Amino acid sequence: MARPSSPPSPHAPPSSPTLPPAPVGSGGENEHKYLLIKVPDFALDPAGDPAGGPNAGRYGLPMTSYLRLGASSLEAEPGDDLVAYAFMSGPAGTQTPYEGDPADFRADPTHVETTTAFIDDERNRGVGNVEPTGASGHGMTPAQRRTWHTNHLLSRGGWRDHSDGNRISTTYGDKVEVIRGNYKLVVLGRQDDAGNAMGHDMSGNHVQDYAQATMPGASVTVEWIQNGYVPAAPLDLDGDLYSGGAWLLINSTERVYQYSRNAGNFREQVWGEKNETYTGSENPKRIGEADDDGYEGHPTDGSLHAIGEPTVDAAEFQRRLRPSSKGLPRGNPHIIEKTWATKIESYTGSRKLRVPEIIEETWAESVTSMTDVLGAVTETTNIVGAQTSTTNVVGPVTETTSITGPVTNTTTVLGPVTEITTVGIQSSVTTAAMINEVTTVAGPMGSMTNAISVEDLTNAANVISTTNAGTNIDLSFAAVGVDVAIGAVKVGLDIAAFVADITVAIFKLSGEANLLTLDLYAGIKYELVASEGKKITPKGEEVAITKTMVTGEGGVKTASYKIN
Repeated sequence: MARPSSPPSPHAPPSSPTLPPAPVGSGGENEHKYLLIKVPDFALDPAGDPAGGPNAGRYGLPMTSYLRLGASSLEAEPGDDLVAYAFMSGPAGTQTPYEGDPADFRADPTHVETTTAFIDDERNRGVGNVEPTGASGHGMTPAQRRTWHTNHLLSRGGWRDHSDGNRISTTYGDKVEVIRGNYKLVVLGRQDDAGNAMGHDMSGNHVQDYAQATMPGASVTVEWIQNGYVPAAPLDLDGDLYSGGAWLLINSTERVYQYSRNAGNFREQVWGEKNETYTGSENPKRIGEADDDGYEGHPTDGSLHAIGEPTVDAAEFQRRLRPSSKGLPRGNPHIIEKTWATKIESYTGSRKLRVPEIIEETWAESVTSMTDVLGAVTETTNIVGAQTSTTNVVGPVTETTSITGPVTNTTTVLGPVTEITTVGIQSSVTTAAMINEVTTVAGPMGSMTNAISVEDLTNAANVISTTNAGTNIDLSFAAVGVDVAIGAVKVGLDIAAFVADITVAIFKLSGEANLLTLDLYAGIKYELVASEGKKITPKGEEVAITKTMVTGEGGVKTASYKIN
């Protein structure tokens, strides 16, 4: 439905304006001196949806354009509602925006008392104005910037123009604009939601853009940290001193899909005291419902940055570092990294300057790792201090290595080596045409295996085991002991819960008497005596051995064994 052809003007002046008098020409004959060029109701606005609704705009309303030079008006003027958006739009997390009705902005004194148009009115700039000893700038405090300047944005006068229609400015040649104060651009984009406006703020020696989809991002805050890079350090021989301090720049790009493409040569150089990267959190939420969703596991060091003059409340500064998560994506992402390259080099530290400490932790429910190399692999680890490696596995462990060429493992240990394996069941199978194992230990070597069941099976065409030692003791404690030797003489003794095995590869009995004695003292003494005679059987030589047991009380028990 079309609007009426002559509606009442929406810009009727308020009955009781509450603005203070314009300070320009406050006395004498020049009081409120100005020039006004105004063309009221020059046409009915043809732009907008004739049917009305949210896209109607000003369709059918009369349009006015004017230019005012000199003192500002004490009455409401067309365009005052648009001025309100300078106080309602800006980077998130820095300003306290005007939240009233834009149409009531001029008559509402709260915009002077509680809100501001420029980011610099709230920025912590520190003290000092000469680089490099402090933050550069105008030397005013946030309260002075607001009181002395921003509060007079409408009442100071100078130049004011407005048009309900379009404004087109063309310049064939050059154009120069010099602005001593601050500059702010607000573009609503044909809608009236201040939160969806975009633009940029040029104030306090910084240019900050803002919008939900702005790239490189809406700069949430720029703050001066006086305690950054301290203590002081000399800069040159002339005595200049850097007293510390740095700008804390926080960029935020929220609720966007971002695709970046780079082609060419790139180099990234990073210096400083800390380089932090956080992806995801310990309390993820696909869409944030609480202020702190997605921040668990992230640092809470706002109080450290808030030190300086003038100081910022630590809680307020922490809010700027971690703005509310409500309505913003805070889920943990699926991370995919793929790299193709002609060569990859990675270096951590160097021989000249080592990293004092490296800590690596991986917490996962499942890990799959695969390395496929066509050429050679060389791994070298040099450790001056101690090395501790601990692997705790609840389920089974399967390790498979397939090698077509030779394998050489060399371990040189100057100190002792201790290996302890505790398992329920251990199976070890080695199948090879030939195995040579050489272990050279300067000091003692201990090996202990505690297991419920141990199976050791070796299938080989040829096995050679040689032990050269001043003393060699091989003891097995078991309920049942079974020894089988093929191609040699094997002596096996079953002594209740104690079994002593002796393998003599070159033991041959002759017609002379032979005495083989094993003295074991554990409260009982055993004497083994081989018989003087022998018998040749189809199975080989039959030798009789007599075992005599002398108990601790002097008793004697004798038993005879035959070993073929």
